[in-house]
Amino acid sequence: MPVAILDRIPLPNLRAYTAGSVLALSACVYFVTQTIKDPNWDSVQSDIKNVLQNELDNSTNSSLSDGRTMRKYMTDVFTVLIREPICVWVS
Repeated sequence: MPVAILDRIPLPNLRAYTAGSVLALSACVYFVTQTIKDPNWDSVQSDIKNVLQNELDNSTNSSLSDGRTMRKYMTDVFTVLIREPICVWVS
């Protein structure tokens, strides 16, 4: 009897799976780029108090470039993609 129930479930075609995968990967890449905009994204939890205190002491303009090369930027993107659990499942 369970086979009869499965016969009536409409399954998406390859185009729907591809569109869903591209959408999920795009969302992960957007999340990663927003994550690495924070200059202290790689700091551990114990260092956050020190970092926040330093940020209060040294306020800077956020429109200034962070000085990363494209290679460093892509390395950061792939690092976050590997570390974040949701991005690992989507990638």
